[in-house]
Amino acid sequence: MNSIFQKARYAAALLLLALGACGGGGGDDSGTSPPAGTVIGAAGGTVVGPSGVTVVVPAGALATNVTIAIAQTSAGALALPGTLTASGPMFALTPHGTTFAVPVTITLPFEPASVPAGLTPQLYKTNAQGQWEQIANAVFGATTVTAQITSFSFGQVVIPPLQRNDPVRVWQFLVYPGSGGAATALPAPNEGGTQTGGVVFDVASFGFGPLDAPIVGLTETLPENSVANGLAFSSADGVTYGVFTEAPFGPVGGADPIGSRTQLKQTQSFIKRAADATLSFTVTQVRISARDFQPPPDRGDRFIYAEVLLSVGAYKTPSSYFFYTAGKASVFGAHKIWIPNAQDESFSRTHLWDMSNFEFTTADAAYLSGIFSCPGTQAVLLLKIPLTHNVDLSSVNVGEEFTLRADTYAETNNRRGGPAPFFDDCLGSAASAFLKDPSDIGGTTFTMTGLEATNRPLSAPPEQVLVVPAACVPGPGPNAAAGVLQFSAASYSVSEFAGAPSTVTVTRTGGSSGAVTATFTTSDGTGIPTVTSSPAIAGVDYAAVNTTVFFGDGDAGARLVTVPTIQNLVRAPDKTLNLTLSQPGGCAALGAQTTAVLTILDDGGAELPAPPSGLDASFGNQGKASTTAFGGDRSAMALQADGKIVIVGGTFTDFILARFNANGSLDTSFGVAGKVVTDMVSGQQEEALGVAIQGDGRIIVVGYTRPGLGFNFALARYNTDGSLDGSFGVGGKVTSGVAGLAYAVAIQPDGRIVVAGELAITSPIGTDFADFALARFNPNGSLDTTFGSAGRLTTDIGAGTNSARNIVLQPNGAIVVSGNPIGTAAGFDHTDMARYDSNGGLDATFGSGGKLSLGGALVGEGLALQGDGRFVLVGSVNVGTGATATARFALMRLNTNASPDTSFGNAGTVSTDISGRGDSAFAVAIQNDGRIVVAGRSSDQVSSDFALARYNLDGTLDTNFGNGFGIFTVDFFGSTDIAESVVLQADGKIVLGGLARNNVDGYGLARFNP
Repeated sequence: MNSIFQKARYAAALLLLALGACGGGGGDDSGTSPPAGTVIGAAGGTVVGPSGVTVVVPAGALATNVTIAIAQTSAGALALPGTLTASGPMFALTPHGTTFAVPVTITLPFEPASVPAGLTPQLYKTNAQGQWEQIANAVFGATTVTAQITSFSFGQVVIPPLQRNDPVRVWQFLVYPGSGGAATALPAPNEGGTQTGGVVFDVASFGFGPLDAPIVGLTETLPENSVANGLAFSSADGVTYGVFTEAPFGPVGGADPIGSRTQLKQTQSFIKRAADATLSFTVTQVRISARDFQPPPDRGDRFIYAEVLLSVGAYKTPSSYFFYTAGKASVFGAHKIWIPNAQDESFSRTHLWDMSNFEFTTADAAYLSGIFSCPGTQAVLLLKIPLTHNVDLSSVNVGEEFTLRADTYAETNNRRGGPAPFFDDCLGSAASAFLKDPSDIGGTTFTMTGLEATNRPLSAPPEQVLVVPAACVPGPGPNAAAGVLQFSAASYSVSEFAGAPSTVTVTRTGGSSGAVTATFTTSDGTGIPTVTSSPAIAGVDYAAVNTTVFFGDGDAGARLVTVPTIQNLVRAPDKTLNLTLSQPGGCAALGAQTTAVLTILDDGGAELPAPPSGLDASFGNQGKASTTAFGGDRSAMALQADGKIVIVGGTFTDFILARFNANGSLDTSFGVAGKVVTDMVSGQQEEALGVAIQGDGRIIVVGYTRPGLGFNFALARYNTDGSLDGSFGVGGKVTSGVAGLAYAVAIQPDGRIVVAGELAITSPIGTDFADFALARFNPNGSLDTTFGSAGRLTTDIGAGTNSARNIVLQPNGAIVVSGNPIGTAAGFDHTDMARYDSNGGLDATFGSGGKLSLGGALVGEGLALQGDGRFVLVGSVNVGTGATATARFALMRLNTNASPDTSFGNAGTVSTDISGRGDSAFAVAIQNDGRIVVAGRSSDQVSSDFALARYNLDGTLDTNFGNGFGIFTVDFFGSTDIAESVVLQADGKIVLGGLARNNVDGYGLARFNP
């Protein structure tokens, strides 16, 4: 007995010694004693421990008897590596260090709830050195894992880390040649590269660069190396990336580069490991800058253009994306005219950004060149705050793999050019664009959870794809909530020059419920070639496009469609092609504007001979069209999408409408032989004074009725055939609800109707007889009670009568009105303006508390909004006194905050003497190239004629237009002719409309070649 007892004590001592040598301890985490061991010998056997842990020892694994014990404990074990997470308890298999001639089978439990769905756990054990290592042959069941081992130690089921594997990046630097044509890659070693993993930070030189001296009054300073640089960068894990580029100074028409592009694409694949996995990206910084220190351009294709594109897509197969968003932001212009833009691309499935996300500023600047201080302007488009977008992973199953693709480029084109700064003169310009923060390399960043990165990215699906339109599955609301898809305009233009800005826009209005699509196609132009225009041919002048325009659920942002142009170096007429929207998908409907014309402005080779100017002989009778004894003065005119022209006025007893075909003939499909007469209220004085065309082609006419001493706003809506629209107001008319006279009307994108005019003051004081009056109506003719006070508002600008005659709608929804009071006596010689927000509140950033009165000026007859947000007003100015006094055309340009634009004319004003006797301007329009077209009358002692003048961007007369002085006049019948309206056709032709008196009042139209 003593011998047996001594042997037992000796074996226990050896066991404790072995445990101590392995970091030992036999107690569990709670301090309880380890379970009694089981003696296993050469015949093998099974040991069962806590929580169902088992060890199966096969015969021959042990040569001698060994007491095997299993304990649920981590005492004495080395901590798990920080990248591993325990799933269930840790177990100690003792004696530690025991080795087996034949592998033994162990089974351990784990906690499946702790393992993210789709993620496979792993089994780890410690080795003879006390280090943790993975058991590669482990087989996992629902709640247990089984493996074979050849030695005893600690065992633990773990959750592996989510590894970020290396992304694949491809980047390139390209230049646009001054001689024209597409961009080409820089020669080695600056062409770009391909890299998997690691940091990308590649700088390239495009050639002689931007003006390096600081811009006075602005904080930006370019790198002082006189080199136009490009930069592509991406962090090692691909989470942060961005691009930067500057335009080089190639002389226009020369071989040197005048544009640049830096582009970067990166792809990375992931496995979705958790049902609640997330993936998002944040655009931290976008900044686009353009500067010009030169006189106005002599041609409309001499521009500066800078653009940034960002697209992010995710896909499971190379055939289609389950998430895709893409957008462009740009600045375009020259001299002092700058046009910003930020829109989603047509193939974007979700909304990325629009102009509301950006801040656009222009400022006078001075370039310091030697002893010269050279005046110029700078325009900057800046992302206001970072934008975060979530990638919807709901269509990806747990355990399924997908690829994430991010593409971006920054591009600049400087067709203005300029010499080296050391020439000490003032000719120069510059442009830069980046999607990054230059100080901390911010760019675009990705964040993610529940994803395991892999190195198996798939090829990307095509971006511009044609899809089968989805059937309409109505939701809780009416189908109309899905909205209307249509082109934003009847015509667009784009420069032939590669890299010119896109202009074609598809809108969604009237609702945004559900995902919708439409098919966009191009087709060759039609018609007979002329000196100025000819049909465009696919493959020769442009690349054909057949794609689907996407709008996601809740997305009412516009879509920008790019039609690639093909440049040639032969000077030729401009080319036109046709655009079509068809096959609406989802519950969306197509609007009236389903077709449009795109004009490709030629810019190659030698200059063409000047196109014929003057009256367009193909219109009416040698450029003129008229009605006799039908019409009246104080008329208004609008251009339909199909090129037909609607002109309205009154006889003080009726609303009088006429519609002309695009060739100047009366449209016999409208009313009776092209004419419509509407008695708004029987027996009352009434007159039509304003007209606008809805997106669906219906015609809104506004004016007044006079039931007694006072006046009421009057509105009528006509169908496209001239009949009254019974769904509007009462039988197509609205004749009560708003007191006053309505002079102007505008249609908001959502279909609501804004009307402006004047309200007479019941107790006038001095020269104060009326105030601005505005009202907004719903599409059915009812007052919009969300606007002003129950749909109406009045504004007293100050001393004197205030009469609103014009409305323009700004892209941000602001409403701007202007006007003159009737009369020229003291107290009536002023122009008034006001700007309101979309709900009718005065905009405090405009003028003084939203209001402006220009004393001594009468430029409230016409109002136009430039692309850069500045306002052009027109009217008349009296020169001289008494019998020698004469009136002249008067123009004024105001900055966006209503301050005078001192870069225009003489401190913001221009006057033009046409007849030497009495001239007045009544309407103004802005051409695509920024030049200003003004219409009115020129008078002598017995008659007056239509008068047309065109001005350059700085207010000087365009001497290449008209009689050599920038002016045209047109006589109809030798009597009183007054051009009261002007519209611009898609092909640039200019249409004037107004009074043409042939003993009695009638309408007159005149069309001019541009």
